[in-house]
Amino acid sequence: PIAAGGIFILVGLGIIALAFHEMRDADNQPETEIPIPTLVTGGIFRLSRNPVYLGMHIALVGFGVAFDSLWVLATVIPFHAFLSANVIPLEEAHLERTFDELYRDYKKDVRRWL
Repeated sequence: PIAAGGIFILVGLGIIALAFHEMRDADNQPETEIPIPTLVTGGIFRLSRNPVYLGMHIALVGFGVAFDSLWVLATVIPFHAFLSANVIPLEEAHLERTFDELYRDYKKDVRRWL
């Protein structure tokens, strides 16, 4: 379980790192309140509108597998529900206000998760 979980953890963290790298290349600072100057739609963002959250899900599953813990695995469900109901809708509304038609077209072309 440790090796299998480790693979999930590494994949999840790799996706997060790649998303942050692509955001920084576009002069976006994901961990600040600075306004977003550019809508990032390339790279990993062609596959998912939320690659950071996707990576967190994958890493969390990895921790559950590595520690052989159903409790950790069970946290994926409320984590997903919280993001889907509270965080992502607010972010999407902000992006729609900021980027208007560009973001709406992106939403049509790219799924929220995968």
